[in-house]
Amino acid sequence: MKITVKNLGAIEQAEFELGDMTIICGKNNTGKTYATYALFGFLSYWKEEFFVDIEENIIQKLLTEGAVCIEINEYLDHAVAIIQQACAGYSRQLANVFASSEKYFSETNFSIEVNPSEIIPVVEFEKNMGAAKSQLFSIVKKFSSMAVSISLLVDKENIKIPTPIKLVTTS
Repeated sequence: MKITVKNLGAIEQAEFELGDMTIICGKNNTGKTYATYALFGFLSYWKEEFFVDIEENIIQKLLTEGAVCIEINEYLDHAVAIIQQACAGYSRQLANVFASSEKYFSETNFSIEVNPSEIIPVVEFEKNMGAAKSQLFSIVKKFSSMAVSISLLVDKENIKIPTPIKLVTTS
């Protein structure tokens, strides 16, 4: 995975690859800390703010039948574009990450280049999601499956889902 940062503090442009161990070194005041904070900020953004749009027909099927299966391969085919979209959104949030004025980050760009063959879905996943004290959905991906199962945990009549719904990633 290659990270590219442009117009961030002292950095005009920097590229680095993440591996099992990545070391960023250089002279003082050249942007090492900015680059690592930007990467750390993206990883936090990814877990808290990143989403994938779910098609309206899938939402309607969930509401009418109470359960739906979503094939992961359909999203893997668009993973590079999804990551680029996330990077663009994150680039607009960099002023917040650095707790600074937006004027200092208006030309800043953070991007990630990923080889599609390196994108591997989570092997297993199970989570209940809800609001306040009630659980609304169960989301499950089994070990041998390339699909995610989503089930309603409440009566269909008692739920109001805003559209468009966004599937938030948490891992």
